[in-house]
Amino acid sequence: SAKPKTGRTHQIRVHLQSISRVVAGDTLYKPKKSKIPNKLDRLFLHAYFLKFKDRNGEKKEYKIGLPKNLYNFINNLQEK
Repeated sequence: SAKPKTGRTHQIRVHLQSISRVVAGDTLYKPKKSKIPNKLDRLFLHAYFLKFKDRNGEKKEYKIGLPKNLYNFINNLQEK
């Protein structure tokens, strides 16, 4: 898992490319010969946890599960 400090998608993608890895669904940074998985129409990136201080200095934390389309994609992989 990636744990970016700034939450920038591009940083995650470039870092993974530098270690010969790729985010599923990434058309920009994927190796030329690799294929995008079927039925994946977006980057497989999801922030399940966010933590920050708001403008008033209050700490905020949010957690959320996978979006339905990513959850379904994983389930389809497991069925095969």
